[in-house]
Amino acid sequence: MLAAWLLLGFLIQQDAVVLNLICLLVVVALASFMVVHRARWKVKYHFVPVLIATLCVSVLVSMVAVCAVSPMGNLLSAHYFLPMLGFCVGGILESNGKALDTYYMGLYHHHALYDYLLGNGVSHPRAVHFFMKRAITRSLLPSIGCMSYIAVSTTPMVLWTMLLAGASVYDAVFVQLIAIATMLAAAPLALIFSLFLTRRYAFDAYGRLLPKEKIVKDEEVA
Repeated sequence: MLAAWLLLGFLIQQDAVVLNLICLLVVVALASFMVVHRARWKVKYHFVPVLIATLCVSVLVSMVAVCAVSPMGNLLSAHYFLPMLGFCVGGILESNGKALDTYYMGLYHHHALYDYLLGNGVSHPRAVHFFMKRAITRSLLPSIGCMSYIAVSTTPMVLWTMLLAGASVYDAVFVQLIAIATMLAAAPLALIFSLFLTRRYAFDAYGRLLPKEKIVKDEEVA
């Protein structure tokens, strides 16, 4: 933890775009690996799609948050970009491993329902709608749980720190709300994007579910 704080302080002090981008890639790569590991997927098939999804969503949501906090500032400024990136990646890491596992394990446990819907002419997006909704709910639950923890323990400390640093009460509350919104937005977006990119590893060209061995780790299948 101390090393992380020292590294963050160094990055903010340098405020170099190249260093910020390197930090972005390293953090997103580690988070993507942890998401795939928690979902019990095969890393060699699913790491790159999850990495792309996490990277795109993290950059997009972080920049939107930075624009909201500092409309006239540099989008890649370490003072704003790195904290918002941390909230994004933290929300994705906390939520999406179990959410992805919920989605595919739900499909395999209830594959008869999925096959029945396909056999009766239902499109693939409609057939997986129920399983997608369950996964999104599973993705949001940890973020909502974190909100209570943030409200009780973290928010007073952050607000007090910002007030001591010279920020107004309104600015401090606004930044806290943006941080919570960032966590809530990043997790489901990354989940949907990840499922879209990894679809070819789970379904064939006709929308039929591939064998379980194609997705999960060998020890999980056994």
